Amino acid sequence: MPRLLASGRVGYTYSNLHNENVRNVPRYGFDFSNIGLLDVPSSLQRVTGFTTDTNNYEYVQDRLSRLATQVDASWFVTGWGEHVLKAGVQADWTSDDVDKGQKRNVVTFAWNRALQSKRGPYGYY
Repeated sequence: MPRLLASGRVGYTYSNLHNENVRNVPRYGFDFSNIGLLDVPSSLQRVTGFTTDTNNYEYVQDRLSRLATQVDASWFVTGWGEHVLKAGVQADWTSDDVDKGQKRNVVTFAWNRALQSKRGPYGYY
């Protein structure tokens, strides 16, 4: 029977997320519908949840890497009974290099609503 048992492992992972062909235009979203509001032309009326573009978020780069290592040892001892002494160590090194975000402004309309008791003729925007 072996008296010492040691084991270890090393792992590495890497990912680089990015996207292409992201439109460089403002994104307009409607939190609340403006259908039926006075003075809003029918060509500009939209339902709740409407958005002009869903591809405005760009990942230039999002590099994530992780190096992990672990070593464990078990020592089997006989004396005043049978015993096992165990010890181990683990270390992780991570990095995340990120450049991401909206390429242009995001404008959200809250028709017929107020924010902090402030509103315009048609709500907060």
